[in-house]
Amino acid sequence: MQLSRHAQTRLAQRAIPPVAIDWLQQFGQAQRTGDATRYAFDKKGRRRLEGYLGSIGLKSLKKVLDAYMVISDDETLITAGYRTQRFQKL
Repeated sequence: MQLSRHAQTRLAQRAIPPVAIDWLQQFGQAQRTGDATRYAFDKKGRRRLEGYLGSIGLKSLKKVLDAYMVISDDETLITAGYRTQRFQKL
């Protein structure tokens, strides 16, 4: 996956580990938003990630569960961050 310049800056500013991007793509819920896709962890995704890491590993990475990312249709990571409130259903 390619990273936009904006995404590189946001990942560094927000201290989002690269592994969080992989986990979001693997276990997160995808939701179409215009011409891009937003990935975030829902309850089901959190449970699958916990099964993958084990509960002890997940406790140490609690903040990662609030992460989200937006990927364009050409597979470029546009931005990433941490949710501070729930996403609205589209």
